[in-house]
Amino acid sequence: MYLSFNRNIYYLKLLLSSIFAILMQIYIPKIWIMQDYAIGIDFFLIFLTFLVFSNSPYKIIFFGFLIGLFQDFVVHFEMLGFYGFLKSSSVYFLSFLRKFNYLWKRNLRLLYVFLIYFLHFSFYLLVLLNYNYFIIFCGSLVQALICFILFYFIEKFFYNSKLI
Repeated sequence: MYLSFNRNIYYLKLLLSSIFAILMQIYIPKIWIMQDYAIGIDFFLIFLTFLVFSNSPYKIIFFGFLIGLFQDFVVHFEMLGFYGFLKSSSVYFLSFLRKFNYLWKRNLRLLYVFLIYFLHFSFYLLVLLNYNYFIIFCGSLVQALICFILFYFIEKFFYNSKLI
């Protein structure tokens, strides 16, 4: 009975933090660069990054696909499944850090997280804006930096740099 209650509390915390990430994603303002593209913080990606390091990565890959599919329905319904693919593949590659945590130093692991963020936004912008590679590179770099800095500060202050 106690273990069942603990599992229910875990899923309730996961649901509440997911709702919080959804609300943050909706209500945090974005900087519109072009008519099709705005720079903002991807709270879902940051949330999934924390979940990968604190839970079983295979469940989080599926959860990342569901979050990406939800984001597809809300944001870009004409590219249905693309966010689901990006989120689940980003979670999959981030799960390598958990498997091989003892092999790399902290700075290299943080660089790896930044590169995954950069590739995530690069693929997204490559499909969305397939004509201007300079905007794709700069937009990916800025969004990856914003998300990485937010991830770094949350990890530093709430986890005392022990998560990665």
